[in-house]
Amino acid sequence: MSLNFAITIDDAVSPRISAFEDGLENRSDLHARIAEREDNLVRDWFAMLSQTRHKTAFDLGATPSGFWESAYYNTSYEGTEDAAVVSINHPGIGRVDHDVTITPGAGHKFLTIPLIAAAYNQRAYLVPGLFVLWPHEPGKSPVLASHDAKTGEVTAWYALVESVTLHQDRSLLPPDQAFQQEALTGIRDYVDQLLSVKEAT
Repeated sequence: MSLNFAITIDDAVSPRISAFEDGLENRSDLHARIAEREDNLVRDWFAMLSQTRHKTAFDLGATPSGFWESAYYNTSYEGTEDAAVVSINHPGIGRVDHDVTITPGAGHKFLTIPLIAAAYNQRAYLVPGLFVLWPHEPGKSPVLASHDAKTGEVTAWYALVESVTLHQDRSLLPPDQAFQQEALTGIRDYVDQLLSVKEAT
Protein backbone atom coordinates (compact mmCIF):
# COMPACT_ATOMS: atom_id res chain seq x y z
CA MET A 1 0.00 0.00 0.00
CA SER A 2 1.38 3.39 -0.99
CA LEU A 3 0.03 6.77 0.02
CA ASN A 4 0.52 10.12 -1.80
CA PHE A 5 -0.33 13.51 -0.31
CA ALA A 6 -0.48 16.95 -1.94
CA ILE A 7 -0.50 19.72 0.68
CA THR A 8 -0.63 23.47 -0.03
CA ILE A 9 0.46 25.78 2.80
CA ASP A 10 -0.24 29.55 2.97
CA ASP A 11 1.16 32.19 5.32
CA ALA A 12 -1.63 31.78 7.84
CA VAL A 13 -1.29 28.01 8.15
CA SER A 14 -1.70 26.44 11.56
CA PRO A 15 1.48 25.13 13.19
CA ARG A 16 -0.36 21.81 13.57
CA ILE A 17 -0.65 21.50 9.78
CA SER A 18 3.05 22.34 9.43
CA ALA A 19 3.84 19.52 11.84
CA PHE A 20 1.74 17.21 9.73
CA GLU A 21 3.60 18.17 6.56
CA ASP A 22 6.99 17.74 8.27
CA GLY A 23 6.01 14.28 9.42
CA LEU A 24 5.27 13.23 5.84
CA GLU A 25 8.65 14.23 4.43
CA ASN A 26 9.72 10.67 5.16
CA ARG A 27 6.74 8.35 4.99
CA SER A 28 8.48 5.31 6.47
CA ASP A 29 7.07 6.01 9.95
CA LEU A 30 3.57 6.51 8.56
CA HIS A 31 3.77 3.28 6.59
CA ALA A 32 5.18 1.45 9.63
CA ARG A 33 2.16 2.56 11.67
CA ILE A 34 -0.20 1.29 8.97
CA ALA A 35 1.74 -1.97 8.57
CA GLU A 36 1.65 -2.60 12.32
CA ARG A 37 -2.14 -2.39 12.35
CA GLU A 38 -2.42 -4.59 9.24
CA ASP A 39 -0.07 -7.14 10.84
CA ASN A 40 -2.24 -7.29 13.96
CA LEU A 41 -5.31 -7.73 11.77
CA VAL A 42 -3.69 -10.66 9.93
CA ARG A 43 -2.50 -12.30 13.15
CA ASP A 44 -5.97 -12.10 14.67
CA TRP A 45 -7.37 -13.64 11.49
CA PHE A 46 -4.93 -16.56 11.69
CA ALA A 47 -5.81 -17.04 15.35
CA MET A 48 -9.45 -17.39 14.27
CA LEU A 49 -8.54 -19.79 11.45
CA SER A 50 -6.57 -21.95 13.86
CA GLN A 51 -9.78 -22.46 15.83
CA THR A 52 -12.11 -23.10 12.89
CA ARG A 53 -10.23 -24.72 9.98
CA HIS A 54 -10.19 -28.33 11.18
CA LYS A 55 -12.56 -30.10 8.78
CA THR A 56 -10.10 -32.84 7.75
CA ALA A 57 -9.10 -33.58 11.32
CA PHE A 58 -12.68 -33.58 12.58
CA ASP A 59 -13.87 -35.77 9.70
CA LEU A 60 -11.25 -38.34 10.72
CA GLY A 61 -11.84 -37.91 14.44
CA ALA A 62 -8.24 -36.72 14.81
CA THR A 63 -6.52 -33.98 16.78
CA PRO A 64 -5.99 -30.80 14.68
CA SER A 65 -2.41 -30.19 13.54
CA GLY A 66 -2.31 -26.43 14.17
CA PHE A 67 -1.46 -25.72 10.54
CA TRP A 68 -2.82 -22.17 10.55
CA GLU A 69 -1.70 -21.49 14.10
CA SER A 70 1.88 -21.52 12.83
CA ALA A 71 1.00 -18.70 10.42
CA TYR A 72 0.24 -16.48 13.43
CA TYR A 73 3.89 -16.67 14.44
CA ASN A 74 5.27 -16.21 10.93
CA THR A 75 4.07 -12.77 9.97
CA SER A 76 6.19 -9.63 10.07
CA TYR A 77 5.82 -6.02 8.95
CA GLU A 78 7.84 -3.00 7.94
CA GLY A 79 7.29 0.51 6.70
CA THR A 80 9.34 1.83 3.81
CA GLU A 81 9.25 5.18 2.08
CA ASP A 82 6.98 3.67 -0.57
CA ALA A 83 4.75 1.14 1.17
CA ALA A 84 3.38 -0.57 4.24
CA VAL A 85 4.45 -4.20 3.95
CA VAL A 86 3.14 -7.27 5.78
CA SER A 87 5.02 -10.51 5.05
CA ILE A 88 3.52 -13.94 5.69
CA ASN A 89 5.85 -16.93 5.65
CA HIS A 90 3.57 -19.94 5.46
CA PRO A 91 3.25 -22.78 2.92
CA GLY A 92 -0.51 -22.41 2.48
CA ILE A 93 -0.83 -18.67 2.00
CA GLY A 94 -0.39 -18.78 -1.79
CA ARG A 95 -3.98 -20.07 -2.00
CA VAL A 96 -5.21 -16.54 -1.35
CA ASP A 97 -4.17 -15.63 -4.89
CA HIS A 98 -4.32 -18.87 -6.88
CA ASP A 99 -4.81 -22.62 -6.89
CA VAL A 100 -1.93 -24.54 -5.33
CA THR A 101 -0.89 -27.95 -6.65
CA ILE A 102 1.16 -30.10 -4.27
CA THR A 103 3.39 -32.83 -5.71
CA PRO A 104 5.73 -35.32 -4.03
CA GLY A 105 9.26 -34.28 -3.20
CA ALA A 106 12.31 -35.49 -5.07
CA GLY A 107 12.63 -39.25 -5.03
CA HIS A 108 8.99 -39.86 -4.16
CA LYS A 109 6.16 -40.91 -6.45
CA PHE A 110 3.15 -40.37 -4.21
CA LEU A 111 1.71 -38.07 -1.60
CA THR A 112 0.21 -39.79 1.44
CA ILE A 113 -3.32 -38.66 2.32
CA PRO A 114 -4.49 -39.82 5.79
CA LEU A 115 -7.61 -41.96 5.84
CA ILE A 116 -7.91 -42.65 9.59
CA ALA A 117 -7.34 -40.64 12.76
CA ALA A 118 -4.12 -42.50 13.64
CA ALA A 119 -2.61 -41.47 10.30
CA TYR A 120 -3.39 -37.76 10.62
CA ASN A 121 -0.34 -35.58 11.29
CA GLN A 122 1.82 -38.72 11.26
CA ARG A 123 4.65 -39.54 8.87
CA ALA A 124 3.80 -42.72 6.97
CA TYR A 125 7.34 -44.09 7.21
CA LEU A 126 7.07 -44.00 11.00
CA VAL A 127 4.12 -46.41 10.99
CA PRO A 128 5.50 -49.98 11.14
CA GLY A 129 4.20 -52.75 8.90
CA LEU A 130 2.51 -50.71 6.20
CA PHE A 131 2.33 -52.15 2.71
CA VAL A 132 0.96 -50.98 -0.63
CA LEU A 133 -2.48 -52.31 -1.48
CA TRP A 134 -3.14 -51.91 -5.20
CA PRO A 135 -6.77 -51.45 -6.31
CA HIS A 136 -8.57 -53.76 -8.70
CA GLU A 137 -10.80 -50.99 -10.04
CA PRO A 138 -9.40 -48.60 -12.67
CA GLY A 139 -9.01 -45.03 -11.49
CA LYS A 140 -8.84 -45.92 -7.81
CA SER A 141 -5.79 -44.84 -5.78
CA PRO A 142 -3.50 -47.36 -4.14
CA VAL A 143 -3.34 -47.20 -0.36
CA LEU A 144 -0.88 -47.89 2.40
CA ALA A 145 -2.44 -50.46 4.67
CA SER A 146 -1.68 -52.53 7.74
CA HIS A 147 -2.54 -56.16 8.44
CA ASP A 148 -3.45 -57.54 11.86
CA ALA A 149 -2.05 -61.06 11.98
CA LYS A 150 -4.37 -62.05 14.85
CA THR A 151 -7.67 -60.92 13.37
CA GLY A 152 -6.75 -60.88 9.68
CA GLU A 153 -8.13 -57.32 9.47
CA VAL A 154 -6.65 -55.02 6.84
CA THR A 155 -6.79 -51.29 7.63
CA ALA A 156 -6.20 -48.60 5.03
CA TRP A 157 -4.07 -45.80 6.54
CA TYR A 158 -3.16 -43.55 3.61
CA ALA A 159 -4.32 -42.99 0.05
CA LEU A 160 -1.40 -42.65 -2.38
CA VAL A 161 -1.91 -39.88 -4.94
CA GLU A 162 0.41 -38.25 -7.46
CA SER A 163 -0.74 -34.71 -6.70
CA VAL A 164 -3.33 -32.66 -4.83
CA THR A 165 -4.75 -29.34 -5.99
CA LEU A 166 -6.00 -26.94 -3.34
CA HIS A 167 -8.30 -24.33 -4.83
CA GLN A 168 -7.89 -20.59 -4.39
CA ASP A 169 -9.37 -19.38 -1.10
CA ARG A 170 -9.47 -15.60 -0.56
CA SER A 171 -10.98 -16.13 2.89
CA LEU A 172 -7.57 -17.17 4.23
CA LEU A 173 -6.95 -13.43 4.72
CA PRO A 174 -9.29 -10.73 6.06
CA PRO A 175 -11.57 -8.96 3.56
CA ASP A 176 -10.30 -5.92 1.69
CA GLN A 177 -12.60 -3.63 3.67
CA ALA A 178 -10.91 -4.68 6.91
CA PHE A 179 -7.48 -3.85 5.49
CA GLN A 180 -8.76 -0.47 4.33
CA GLN A 181 -10.22 0.31 7.73
CA GLU A 182 -6.99 -0.56 9.52
CA ALA A 183 -5.01 1.58 7.08
CA LEU A 184 -7.26 4.58 7.77
CA THR A 185 -6.97 4.02 11.52
CA GLY A 186 -3.20 3.83 11.22
CA ILE A 187 -3.16 7.13 9.33
CA ARG A 188 -5.31 8.80 11.99
CA ASP A 189 -3.09 7.44 14.77
CA TYR A 190 0.00 8.77 13.03
CA VAL A 191 -1.50 12.21 12.43
CA ASP A 192 -2.62 12.41 16.07
CA GLN A 193 0.92 11.54 17.15
CA LEU A 194 2.43 14.25 14.95
CA LEU A 195 0.05 16.90 16.20
CA SER A 196 0.42 15.96 19.85
CA VAL A 197 4.23 16.14 19.60
CA LYS A 198 3.99 19.58 18.01
CA GLU A 199 1.60 20.82 20.68
CA ALA A 200 3.92 19.58 23.43
CA THR A 201 6.92 21.51 22.05
